[in-house]
Amino acid sequence: MLASRLVKRFKCAAPAVKSGRNAKTLRTAPAPSARPTVVSRSFLGSDLIRGRTNSNQEFAENPKGVPSSQYHRTSTRYTNTTPELLQILSAKDSIPHREPQGLMDGLVNRIVRFLRVASDAYFKDDLIYRAMMLETVAAVPGMVGGMMHHLRSLRRVENDNWIRTLLDEAENERIHLFCWLDVLRPTWSQKWLIISVQAVFFTGFLGAYILFPKSCHRFVGYLEEEAFKTYTHLLEYIDSGKIKDRPAPKLAIDYWNMPEGSTMRDMTVIIREDEADHARVNHSMANMITSLRKRDMVYTDITIDDSVFETVPGTHIVPGGTVEAISKAAKQNEKKL
Repeated sequence: MLASRLVKRFKCAAPAVKSGRNAKTLRTAPAPSARPTVVSRSFLGSDLIRGRTNSNQEFAENPKGVPSSQYHRTSTRYTNTTPELLQILSAKDSIPHREPQGLMDGLVNRIVRFLRVASDAYFKDDLIYRAMMLETVAAVPGMVGGMMHHLRSLRRVENDNWIRTLLDEAENERIHLFCWLDVLRPTWSQKWLIISVQAVFFTGFLGAYILFPKSCHRFVGYLEEEAFKTYTHLLEYIDSGKIKDRPAPKLAIDYWNMPEGSTMRDMTVIIREDEADHARVNHSMANMITSLRKRDMVYTDITIDDSVFETVPGTHIVPGGTVEAISKAAKQNEKKL
């Protein structure tokens, strides 16, 4: 009985057409409409490996590969980058170094110095590859710190003014990374290195931040000081012709509002200044944590404002926190006053 039912069902499903009075028309599914073939250009695509240099056209074809420059617009203070501002910032060659105070400051400073020596030995003169790898790590501390302060705000049901600052730092470092990816794409071996380093560094930094948040901010401050030196070294290589200059990525021009025709050197100048800001912010946060412990303050009482930044001669901070070059007319008015 069961077998006969199965046979009947099989016959009904078969694509044969019966003849005669009781014949039924076989309905077939309509043919799918023609759709354009979409070629995926994912980050792990085979056409983007082996360190290939990518053009702006390839980035335009890959909407998933380029972050929107409008996301976290407050993640940089340089949203009106004029040629005058680039000239002023380009003249800088160093930033103030904060001398270690206490045992933990000395320890994290030695760790950063060791990492500097190890990086010099590994990357040697491949500074663009070094910059790209640096940004894959530099975006981790801000995200870890922002996450920890976010969770703390939820637990204590109180506002925390540091969340946005730390997440802006992580976003800014991520934009740095995607700007360098327009110049150089990592190979498969380099991608595995990125994954391994990120796993180790994220785990270690998370555990350290839970136990020693002040030392973690001091560590990032010293790390950003070394990043400033690395980008200064890269600028020297570009100026000497050891590294060929090229047009800046469209993402960089949009994100920092750079003038059309800006170059990779101009982008490096602005990235270097972002790193200097991160150094000042994290050193200030480490100092503030000490004040919090002594005065029994809470994070709702302190805010990272423009007072933590060093004013570069020839620039000023306009409402909203944007750094701009002082115009010639404003300079003349200052001289008259």
